[in-house]
Amino acid sequence: MRSEVWMIATSSATAAELSCSHGFAILSIPSQWVENSVIDRTENLRFGWRWRVLAALVTGEHRSMFQINSQGILFMKLYWSSTSPFVRKVVVSAHELGLADRLETIPTRVAPNKPDLALLQYNPLGQLPTLVLDDGTALYDSLVIIEHLEHVAGGAKLIPSSPEARIEELRFHALCNGFLDLLVQWRIESMKDAKQIALINAFNLKSSMIWAKLEAAAEQVGQRPFGLSSITLAIVAEYADFRFPRLGWREKYPVLSSWHRSMQSRPSLVSSRFFDGSQSQ
Repeated sequence: MRSEVWMIATSSATAAELSCSHGFAILSIPSQWVENSVIDRTENLRFGWRWRVLAALVTGEHRSMFQINSQGILFMKLYWSSTSPFVRKVVVSAHELGLADRLETIPTRVAPNKPDLALLQYNPLGQLPTLVLDDGTALYDSLVIIEHLEHVAGGAKLIPSSPEARIEELRFHALCNGFLDLLVQWRIESMKDAKQIALINAFNLKSSMIWAKLEAAAEQVGQRPFGLSSITLAIVAEYADFRFPRLGWREKYPVLSSWHRSMQSRPSLVSSRFFDGSQSQ
């Protein structure tokens, strides 16, 4: 494997040379932030296509601007809620891709009547999840974020690359993701003092149709690798348990319930369980 040189340049034209196997980059850093120009050559500083800076380069008072942790690795900032199924989909995906330790979670409350001003700076929709990259680029929604994480991790791990398999994965994901959206809206409506009965009835009708589709597909899903659609289906099951414990879906849909029980001990799911906070979802 060939080795190339990175140059991290400062405003006073001093520079640190870093051994890297992926390419060449010049990052501008004010000279007063740089502690020294002698850097270990043992660490590969590239993660995905986002350039990284060792913590040793930057003085403590400026490190927050680069989101540097104690090991000198920059985080991606994830605006996060412990109750959002869409945030959890991203977190589980990051675990499955081996990228969970690259996410800095920013607890964020989202409510229709009270937008989060800090979040709005990055996502004018004011929705979770939102991922902010080290260059300030903001990604939203969950599928876009997962596509990015897939690319960073090398691709085709959660979403197949072949057109036919990819379309099927995304099709079933769309069903599960749409169901999550319906469940969130159902919960919001059910908490109102003045409920729209017609809307509740529509939720009931749609959910019964969707549960039946998921039950019929559960055995086939179990034969696939644990990818995007499986992650989203598992989160449907756990969000229903979390927010609608009296729904009784497990008794009605035993194949789906059995599939979920076989999946629920995966580390990515165990480490990201829903828990109650002050969030609205």
